[in-house]
Amino acid sequence: MRMLLSKKSKWKPMRASPSA
Repeated sequence: MRMLLSKKSKWKPMRASPSA
């Protein structure tokens, strides 16, 4: 989960949710 959160920060601009 920590890994996802870390990337989520960078994914935010690309996608609201990496899972979707």
